[in-house]
Amino acid sequence: MRNGWMPGDSPPKLSDWLLVFFAQRELKPSSRRDHQVTHRISLDYFGDVRIDSITRQHAAGFRAALAEREGCSEPTARKHIRNFKAVLAEAFRQNVIPYNPFDQIAGGTVRVDSKWRHVTAREIEQVIEQTDDPRWHALIGLTRYGGLRRREALAIVSADVDPATRLLTVRNRNAGGRRTTKDRERVVPISPRLFKLIGPRLNASGALVGFSDGWLTGAHKRGGMTTFKAMIRAAGLAPWSKPFHDLRKSCEADWLKSLPIADVARIMGHDPKIALEHYHQLSASTIRRIASGQASDAEREIAELRAKIAELEAAAEGKF
Repeated sequence: MRNGWMPGDSPPKLSDWLLVFFAQRELKPSSRRDHQVTHRISLDYFGDVRIDSITRQHAAGFRAALAEREGCSEPTARKHIRNFKAVLAEAFRQNVIPYNPFDQIAGGTVRVDSKWRHVTAREIEQVIEQTDDPRWHALIGLTRYGGLRRREALAIVSADVDPATRLLTVRNRNAGGRRTTKDRERVVPISPRLFKLIGPRLNASGALVGFSDGWLTGAHKRGGMTTFKAMIRAAGLAPWSKPFHDLRKSCEADWLKSLPIADVARIMGHDPKIALEHYHQLSASTIRRIASGQASDAEREIAELRAKIAELEAAAEGKF
């Protein structure tokens, strides 16, 4: 079956090559949707031209047009550049075009402020006290005390939990077993508090009671986030910007205070650099200890590593 263009044909029109790209690339649903938006924008701008007619001057014009596009923020503009650069990079790789006209257009992600709300154990216990529903207890526990992403927590079944070893396996449940940086299978230790929150939900049928009927998933689709924020307010706290994600970050931050960075990163399912850059908060006491010469070698190494990461990112910024 032809997808608009076949090897040996003349360089294809943009619409035909987009069909080829989609047919050859395995993309997550969210990435596919993002690419579809990018492709519509690119067709609107360039028209259905032959892809070998797109030049670096056209690429610069497209970048400028994105900057002027209503509702298109800098991070969104860069995402469209990355997406379209990938389309033409594949054409170049297959010798369809002589060069990638977008190869000099920056499309790297914008470094965002890593500030977030650390939710203490005492605070989250106050929130848990606002409901008697053990399904909420399990979801909150898995995110705050297990460091799971919300969607990972909602997918946990009893077979993932080993009560004897107190280990929980977070599995890759993408269709076809496709793996991405956020879908790494990993093992998470179950703390006594987390086991107390999820233990009563375990049953022999293979699911956490209440999770199998889609209650939590359905609740979130119908405004469960609103419910959770109401629980936070009822606990006398101001809702933080990312209610569940900040619970995951708070869990990792607590672990980083006493556990090796490499171990924590492995449990959380990401690179140690990510742990330092986005989950570790440099405390005022650590700053004072370093400034006064009282810091341990480990503390100094962490501070130096964070500084090195920032230096490398600044140097690499112009390359993407």
